[in-house]
Amino acid sequence: MQTFGPIQTVPRGLLGLLQLKSRGQNPIDISDLVSPIISLFDFWMNGEAQNITNTGAGEGIPTRVMPAATTAFQGFVDGAPVVDLIVPQDEVWFVTDYTIFTGVLAATDIVNFACGFRTPQVGNTWQIVKGAFSGEITGSATGKRAYASSSNFFLPPGSQAGIQVSRNDSAGTITYSGCMRAVRMPV
Repeated sequence: MQTFGPIQTVPRGLLGLLQLKSRGQNPIDISDLVSPIISLFDFWMNGEAQNITNTGAGEGIPTRVMPAATTAFQGFVDGAPVVDLIVPQDEVWFVTDYTIFTGVLAATDIVNFACGFRTPQVGNTWQIVKGAFSGEITGSATGKRAYASSSNFFLPPGSQAGIQVSRNDSAGTITYSGCMRAVRMPV
């Protein structure tokens, strides 16, 4: 006569699968065994990000030359035949990196700026500063530049990226430029 082993049942739940139920261990005791290791959201977003440009050719954002005493929110259009950096109405952007930097500052130049955005909200335009200001940077050292950077945030449809300038003192002009990487998601 043929003999069979014990009846095999499908494990019920995680404790049964890990064969910990009969040992009396509670889920808190095994949290280190089953906890996540990396954030898959950031991993996926960084892999899908692309360089954003508003000219349709090449990479990066065109330069913006600002005269002295220019403050408040500034876009990147300064008379050049380009379209400002605006999120299309049928997209949402997750920005993985947005950096703005100056050209070489003259010895008397003083700047303070941050990554800025305009977001349309029910007929009004809100100006948003994302990230820290650069701090008041002077061009006292030869070849000195200033930069401000921000990362990992969403921009809704219709948002315009630019520069939020709080101080722009110069005997001449100061040149700003930047770069952006973002995941463009259709809505």
